[in-house]
Amino acid sequence: MDDRGDRDGLRDAELVTGGDLAAGGTGPGGHRVLLSIWERLVELDVARRYHLSPAAGHVVHHAMTINRPADEGTTNVAHNQDLASAYELIYTVAAGKDYQREAYDITDLIRQRNPTADSLLDVACGTGLHLSHFRHSFAHVEGLELAEPMRKAAIDRLDGITVHAGDMRDFRLTRRFSAVTCLFSSIGYARSVEELNQTVDCLAAHLEPGGVLLLEPWFTPNQWISGPVDTGTAADGRRHLTRMCVSHQNGTTSTLTMHYLLGETGTGIRHWSEEHTLTLFTDEQYRQAIRQAGLHDVQWLPGWGDLRPRISAVKRRRARFTAPHSGPAPRP
Repeated sequence: MDDRGDRDGLRDAELVTGGDLAAGGTGPGGHRVLLSIWERLVELDVARRYHLSPAAGHVVHHAMTINRPADEGTTNVAHNQDLASAYELIYTVAAGKDYQREAYDITDLIRQRNPTADSLLDVACGTGLHLSHFRHSFAHVEGLELAEPMRKAAIDRLDGITVHAGDMRDFRLTRRFSAVTCLFSSIGYARSVEELNQTVDCLAAHLEPGGVLLLEPWFTPNQWISGPVDTGTAADGRRHLTRMCVSHQNGTTSTLTMHYLLGETGTGIRHWSEEHTLTLFTDEQYRQAIRQAGLHDVQWLPGWGDLRPRISAVKRRRARFTAPHSGPAPRP
């Protein structure tokens, strides 16, 4: 028996009452992507998965570790600002990402699948660079971000837009949306197939019937390349940033170790390192998670600058109930 209707009803009740969301259960063939680490990092959101503790030093949260010298003299607030500044310098200056074009392309993809879409939730929204453009295409937009320095930067940028604090695996909001996006490979921070299923189920629960989910996945095991060291630099006249990164692989786990040097006139040079751990899920694992969440019309779409795709899917609309015929039986 098909239980999609029961699952949709459960999600409806949970979004209204604040109960626990239903969790998940326990693509096309991959071309090997010959990209440098730097090219991969263009699609990686630098500081998604952490909160900083009050003490300096070694900070661990989910799939992200941050190390900074305990005696470097910077306050926790200042270091939080460094993280958000580094994120934006790397992507808007060094990588030259065109957030406006990407937001408009994503809007077109959503409207092709849901022409009346008027609301959007961007999960793991970072500093709100995409949302700053989505707000002009949808009547209502919101964001969700786990990393508090990034969320604060998004709030500062997006006057009047709600940016929730929350984890993509288990957040609960009080409304649903015409579209839900999870960009920059943030889905790769799920640490297991179970967490992938849980995350996709949570994203789907916040879609209206007919709503569109758009994911940008992390690399598959066949696409990942370990070993080379790569460097990115950026400056905006006041700040100068250098980032060096090396990648490793252990089974289906990829690790990126990044070292930052941020120099700023009047404050000197600051250093910290980050270690990001992301899971190399297969296309089939993404496909299964999406289908288990009650979504259909799953499509693999071209990515921005490499062979890595984007994934879209649509939440099923409820079948209309037709009352049984109560008149006289038809004549034979």
